[in-house]
Formats: sequence, structure tokens, C-alpha cells
Amino acid sequence: MTYRDILLPLFTYPDALPEAAMRTAASIAARLGAAADGEVTAMALEVRIKPARNRLANLLAGIDDLVREENAANVQRALTAGLLWQEIAGERALNSGFVVQPTDFYFEGDVLANAARTRDICLISVGPRVEIDRSVAEAVLFGSGRPVLVFPEDGEVGDAAAFERVVVAWDGSRAASRALADALPLLKQATEVRILTVLDEKASATAGLGGDVVRHLTRHGVKAGIDEERVGGRPVGTVLETYAAANADLLVMGGFGHSRAREFLLGGATRSILNQPRGPVFLSH
Repeated sequence: MTYRDILLPLFTYPDALPEAAMRTAASIAARLGAAADGEVTAMALEVRIKPARNRLANLLAGIDDLVREENAANVQRALTAGLLWQEIAGERALNSGFVVQPTDFYFEGDVLANAARTRDICLISVGPRVEIDRSVAEAVLFGSGRPVLVFPEDGEVGDAAAFERVVVAWDGSRAASRALADALPLLKQATEVRILTVLDEKASATAGLGGDVVRHLTRHGVKAGIDEERVGGRPVGTVLETYAAANADLLVMGGFGHSRAREFLLGGATRSILNQPRGPVFLSH
């Protein structure tokens, strides 16, 4: 089983998605099945800035002319990003489509969350050069009902048929259960699966908690081992990422958070991952 319908946003404003991030996305998409019977749709966000409402400011500064020029440039950025992606996807023999999506400025997350609801998974690069990536990742994770795979903007993911070593962060929560189920196709393809529980961080995360996960995965033909790490005064996100960096090429975890109006209040581990992931991380909420 593969992820047959993959969404990849191509950010273009205020910063364009770097070519290196696109190449990493292509490698990940291939592992998810886009080189077999899946397909990745690259959605270039053509940001449209609305004209100024203040007539005096417009008269003095010519804001409307500046907006028209910027919007015209955004059209070109979206097309350029799409052409670069098509070239990269062709090199990797990916099944790929490309669309340009007009998007009002500040509403990129809403647009992508809506698009992701009818996809199997959404890939989002996170890094210092693209300012909106974290906020968009939050919006898709908590607003789409579908999993998100985030990866570092400047990270490297080599060519491979699948993620071979996968760590599942398990604390017994609803979000962790959702991530476990959503990531099952990847777990079936992996050669090694570890169930990691971080102790002394949550009252629900107790020793031996991973045993029932192993039982469940066995029923699906997946062999898994259990590991436990004590938090030891460290942020839980640091514990998870440090362990995953040493033992896996993919971390699977539940995304914890809730919204108050339009502001997301994130759990500590989720915040750490979305700020600066050290490697590919599969998140579900």
C-alpha cells in the first residue's frame, strides 16, 4: 500500500521554496509511492496582495502601482517554481502534476488545509529561509484532518524505495493513535520499527505502554521493538529528535495542539518539531 495522492505546496512569497527543499521533497515522495502507483501534486501558491484602502497613502506612495507590480511578479514566481519542480520530478521519474493556486496573502494555510482534506498526505518543508512554512504546517496539521510530513528545508534524504528505520513516538494519546494508523503503510514497508515512550513527561506515558502497540502491529504483519527513554529534564521534543536521529530515518508522532480563535496552542514536542525538524517527521492530529 502506498500514498496514492500526495500534496506538495510550493511557497513563492515572501520567500520561494529553495531548490534543495524541492529535491528533498522529491526523494520523500518517491519513498511514499510517487514513483510507483502514487502521484504528487505540486501546488504553487500565487499570492495576491489586495490594493490599499487608504486613498491618501495610495496617492502619496503609489501603493496600488506597487501592489500590481508585486502581484505580476508573484505570477512569474509561481510559474518558475512549477517548472523547476517538473524538471526535478522528471529526473526522479515521479508521477507528478502541477497546478497554480491563486491565494490571498495571509490565507495560504487555509487554502492548503482545504486542499489537503482530499489528499492522503501533505509534504511541507520547514526552515529559516521560508517565513510562512511553520504557520502553514500548523494550519494543515490541525485543519485538514490528514497527516503532514515535515522535513528540514536544508536536509538531505537519499534515494531509497522506502523509509527503512521508523520510530513511533507513543504516549497512549488519541493523537498518537491517529499517527500510528495513518503511518501504517510506511511501517509495513520498513525493515525496522521501534516504539518509543518518553517516561516522566506525561502521567499517561508509563513503562510497558508500548506492548499493546507491538501486539496491534503484529496483527498487521509489522514486527516492532520497544524502547523507553527518561526525559531527564530535557524538552520532550529534544528527546524524541535525538533518539530518532540516532536510530531512524523517520519519526512518527501525534501532533498535539488546539486552536483559540486562529492561534494554535501547541504541545511542547509539536512546537519543537515545527520550529526546526532535524529530519523527516510524520505528524497526525
